[in-house]
Parts: sequence; C-alpha cells; structure tokens
Amino acid sequence: MRGKKNIVWVMAVFLALTAGCARKVEVQKPRFNKAATRDIIEGNTWYMRGCYVQALSSFHKAYEKFVAQDDQDGAALSLNNLGSIYRAEKDWDSALLFFDESRRIFVRTGDSRGLVQALANTAATFTDMNALDKAETTLDEAETIAREKGVVLPTLKSNRALVLIRRGNTAEAEKLLAEAESRTSPDRSFEYATIVHAMGLCAEKKGDLDTAVRHFTRALESDRKAGYSKNIASDLTAIGRVLAALNRHAEALEAFYRSLYIHTLLSDAKGAEALSVLIKTSLEALGDDRPDLRVQEHFLKRWSEGEKKAGLCQ
Repeated sequence: MRGKKNIVWVMAVFLALTAGCARKVEVQKPRFNKAATRDIIEGNTWYMRGCYVQALSSFHKAYEKFVAQDDQDGAALSLNNLGSIYRAEKDWDSALLFFDESRRIFVRTGDSRGLVQALANTAATFTDMNALDKAETTLDEAETIAREKGVVLPTLKSNRALVLIRRGNTAEAEKLLAEAESRTSPDRSFEYATIVHAMGLCAEKKGDLDTAVRHFTRALESDRKAGYSKNIASDLTAIGRVLAALNRHAEALEAFYRSLYIHTLLSDAKGAEALSVLIKTSLEALGDDRPDLRVQEHFLKRWSEGEKKAGLCQ
C-alpha cells in the first residue's frame, strides 16, 4: 500500500522554524523542543527507509518531548506521524485514532496546513479500507479548509483520484491527477512519486498497460531519489504486475524479485508473501524458459534467516 499520506512536509516546517530561531535569539525554542525536532527528522528518515519500528520509537520520543514543553503543534505533528506508521502497517483503527487526535489539536491551535494534512491522511486510510463514502466526506472537509485558508496540498487531488479509480471513474481521476502533477515537480520527489504512482494505477485500471508501466517507472525513479525503500518496492511490484499482464513474464519476474529483495531486507513478511503469489504465476507462465534464480534465492534465504550485514534498520 502506498503512503498517500505525506509526512515529509513536517521536516520542512520544523527546519524553517529552527532557522528562524537561529536568526532571532529572543524567540529561540527551548533546547528540549529542538531535540524533539531532531527526533521527528530521524523518524522521517526511518519511515522513508521502511523501518517502522524505529520510526515509531523516534516519533514517540518526539511526542513526549513536545508534550513536556506543552508544544501543542509539535505534539499534533508527532501524532500525525504516528498515525502514518499505523496506516503503513495496516492498523486502520489505530491510524484513524491518532489522525483524529492530531486533527483535534490542529483545530484548537489554528494550524490550517496541519489540519488539512491530518484530514488527508484520514481520507487515505478510509480509502485503504474501501470506505469510499467516508473518504469522500473527509476529502470534502479538507478541500474546503484548504480553499478557505490558502493551503496548497497537491496530494489532496491524488487522494480524491484514488477514490474515483476504485469507483471506476478513471476519466475524472485522470483530470485530477493531471492537475495534481501540474502543481508539483520532480524536485519534490516524495510528493511527485505519490501522484505519478496514482497515475499508473489509473492507467492500469483503464487497461492502458503500456502507459501504466511508464508512470510506475517514473514513480520508481522519484522514489529512488527520495530514498523511500518501501515505495520503491511498491513501484517495482506494480511494474511487474503490469508486465505480467502484458505477458512479459521474464521482465515481470525481474521486477518482482527486486521488490522481494527489499521486502525481505525490511523483514516485511506480508509483502513478501503477496509477492510470492505473483512470482509463482510468472514462473508457471515461463515454464522451461524460467531463469536460473539460485543466486536470488541464496540471498533471500540468508536475509530471511536474519543474516543481514548492512543493518538497514539499525
């Protein structure tokens, strides 16, 4: 599943605050709040890498430090990020609970961008759950606030497009995604990849498989730039899935194994299990033409048994 939730903006917000404090000594935040900011940035780094246990720990530390100083905006940001972790782990109830508490605080503090982001993440979670009516209602609220407060968040449109794709309305989804893409750029790699991946899903739903491969490949390039390992795996799986539908099973198998490598290194058993089904289908389709996969299986066996040398999540 993809993170239609975008928590990277938190880093920019906090870095901007820190830079401002450096220029004006009289408005410096307490040392403890600066430490909390570092925890947020560290958590984002773990999150992008796909190391959710470590990200969870960092965001919890940030939350405790912000609460100790009664920094309500910081506390709300931490809760929003915690909700994103739970969503990534498919713990929908916990995700919704944390997003709602984050939303409640942002309403009180008047942080419009934080409020729109929390609502966008809530809507994305409802979409994951296939609760499409609730997703649309939440997006309506988020878009109204964004319009009134001048908040620009392109992923709101990609979130809406994903709901439309699930409803089979690909024509309207395409329009929204084109508009969303026009409001971002490859330089904003995380946001850009999220939107372009959604464009791939839309093309795949339409049956325009060649276009879908191109969009997923663009998303892959952007996610590589962002260093978002979990989304890199998601892009590769999508590329493989479409290539298999095009009966290009040898190419599909290569993409599947590259994705499987990442899931295995990140100890994502559920992701690896889902991929094994796709891999089996392509291997059966290839028959005697299947490639020699002994090297791939060698490393997968080592990594699945805990013999990892790089310590990606350490």
